[in-house]
Amino acid sequence: MSSSTGIGSEQPDYLGPVRPVRRTGSPGTAVTALIGLAALAVAGTGTAAAVGLSGGGGAQPEDVLPAQAIALVKVDFDPGAGQRKALYQLGREFPELRNKLKSEGTLRDDVLSAVLGSESALDYATDVKPWIGDRAGVAVLAPAAGQTTPQVVAAVQYTDRAKADAGLQRAEQEAGTDGPAVHTFVPDSNYVLISETAEIGRAAVDADRHLADEPAYAKAVDKLEGDQLLLSWVDAARGWAAVPQLFRDQLGAVPGYDELKPSGQLALGLHADKDALELVGRAVGLRTGIDSAVPTSRGVHLLGQLPKETIGGLAVAGLGPSLEAGYAKIEDVLRESVPEVLTALDQLGLQLPGDVGALAGTETAVAAWGDQEQPHIAFRSRTGDKARALQVAGRLFAFASGQSDAQQQGLLKETGDGIVVGTDRETVDAAAGNGGLGQTPLFKKVMPDLDGASFAVFVDLSRAVGLADLKGKAKDNTAALEALGLTATSGPNGTLRLRMTFR
Repeated sequence: MSSSTGIGSEQPDYLGPVRPVRRTGSPGTAVTALIGLAALAVAGTGTAAAVGLSGGGGAQPEDVLPAQAIALVKVDFDPGAGQRKALYQLGREFPELRNKLKSEGTLRDDVLSAVLGSESALDYATDVKPWIGDRAGVAVLAPAAGQTTPQVVAAVQYTDRAKADAGLQRAEQEAGTDGPAVHTFVPDSNYVLISETAEIGRAAVDADRHLADEPAYAKAVDKLEGDQLLLSWVDAARGWAAVPQLFRDQLGAVPGYDELKPSGQLALGLHADKDALELVGRAVGLRTGIDSAVPTSRGVHLLGQLPKETIGGLAVAGLGPSLEAGYAKIEDVLRESVPEVLTALDQLGLQLPGDVGALAGTETAVAAWGDQEQPHIAFRSRTGDKARALQVAGRLFAFASGQSDAQQQGLLKETGDGIVVGTDRETVDAAAGNGGLGQTPLFKKVMPDLDGASFAVFVDLSRAVGLADLKGKAKDNTAALEALGLTATSGPNGTLRLRMTFR
């Protein structure tokens, strides 16, 4: 099989390893650049506040990557729906990036040239820019027979085959003794596969099915919302099957290991707004295979009731019942491996797991505010057994501080639905009521789907950075940070949303 690589020339579609040729420069980085040309995009995403994935027309990396892939990461340097403009504007908020991002139209070249850097034997302007397209993806495959290291193959879109051939051959030559790396052009497609061996590329091209044909992949990815800057996907069962037996043998003593049979898929997508980056995750039938008695709980209302002054806070739903259910599964292991811990708890008079379950309750929240001179830290729980929770909290307070009168000092207080423990009386009083954090514009901006969440985190980044008292470049490069919000739901079809906003 062959197709044209340039005007008036014929070139086989399958290009085998090129004889290594040692040249001046830094050849040690060449094979990394070759196998990871698509990964350059991923690295650039994190470096420049993201690089877009439009999901628009035309072939995608998954259309040419093997159907049996364990995981995929892909990007697109021509994002739609205003993504390019949003990325450019966000990147310009950081002084370290401001001089590297020349314009919205050159975002791809600005990012990749910066990531490739001056230390590489490859020159982006002459070896990569003339041919590289907008889309790229990296797939992880199971190890070859008799091997323990996963195989990796990258699919990179090209705009000019002859120039791509020349640039990639130079990269292969620069790889030198770092090992063979080859490129394989996909017939009837503007993609080139980059892999460690020719066999990997040939197998992908000859395959009857590719990742895009897999219903499980499509189902997971379709659950993401809109266009993505960066997309990743993993198949839990395939990933577990690829784990080396040696590692599995070392896990033999872990409780429930014999029952462990992961299954399902997880998809993550990153996209940008004009003032925010958001990572969204969707699980589809994601299970460990272990018959767990831990209940799935939703609803973290205490987080929104924290004081408006809160700099950082988190809340967990159903922690108490989960701890009680989980303890039954690990009690024997704890008594064998860390008996001193259980002995210490027994000396405190704690009855496990009931005391801990009552203290954590059906919802648990922790908050911090104030400054370095006068920090305020509070723990609050919603529990159906307040008397027991107060008793346990008082006992733990006495053990930690040597004082047995936490309630008299106002450091432990009963609320309408639970208890509050804090660093001082003022902190406890502030955390015991509805402090109104959930009604603040900043909280609403970063916590769009708090209702129904099993776990949530809020951080006022601007104030947290202010407390760090950074200087110079560190201060300049964090000045644009505003807030961070994380919400997640548990269960086989769990969700995740991590949102970071900028001023």
